[in-house]
Amino acid sequence: MSTVCLVVGAFRHEAGQAATLAELADRLNDAITREKDPGNPDHVESFVTALLVEIRPGATEASLLSRGHTAPYLLNDGHVAMVEPKTPGLPLGMDLPTVDGTTRPDTVALPLDATLLLVTDGITEARDRNGTFYDPRAALARIRPSTPRELVDALTRSVTYWTGGRRQDDIAVLALKPVPRAPELLGRA
Repeated sequence: MSTVCLVVGAFRHEAGQAATLAELADRLNDAITREKDPGNPDHVESFVTALLVEIRPGATEASLLSRGHTAPYLLNDGHVAMVEPKTPGLPLGMDLPTVDGTTRPDTVALPLDATLLLVTDGITEARDRNGTFYDPRAALARIRPSTPRELVDALTRSVTYWTGGRRQDDIAVLALKPVPRAPELLGRA
């Protein structure tokens, strides 16, 4: 079983049971560690990067916990900012302890008109025919989508154009936009 499949299955099982993002990351890490076979050299080095994100309904912030994953981008009012983790964790499955033994999520402000864009390294490490890396921030500064879907489509077209349609790695793109909490209905007697 591939490490990615293992983590996706563990995520589906554990996401609703873990109280915090850090606990979820620990549970995912434990799932990989349990499956490692010391006699199989391919399994000894099994690891996966992950970016865990929590946005509660009506919230104006997002919690992010990076385990070696590419940093997301925050698009707001024509500005593009990379959201680097303050304390990045090691990829899931690496048994090396962090400095203080814990991984803490970062909190980022997420105004209602902002979009949080998550990408894999297939985007950030895409190269043109001369070997020049694609710059998502420059591309995102030119893109003016009105919906998250339009943003994903525009970025995908941009990186495909940059690489001439040749992909060196798989890509995944996810755009998250907060939704305002619906007003509570007032009961009448």
